[in-house]
Amino acid sequence: MQKFYGQDSTSWKRKYSYHRHGFLEDIPHRKLLRGVIILRNEDTEMVIEFLKKYNLKMYVREIKLTPDDEEVLAKTQ
Repeated sequence: MQKFYGQDSTSWKRKYSYHRHGFLEDIPHRKLLRGVIILRNEDTEMVIEFLKKYNLKMYVREIKLTPDDEEVLAKTQ
């Protein structure tokens, strides 16, 4: 999902490299596994609305954060 995560690309001759910006890059998050992310409560609705456009199967859960998770999610980008 390039539009969600973003993507680094290189031309076939490796002459040019560029980055395609993704929706999630402006939102503090932790990516745990493929398809598993931790978000702040205030960002959840915005992310869910974005993902609904793609007719995906989603599960939303509340979790207890580790101190490291809290530090990453407290950063503003």
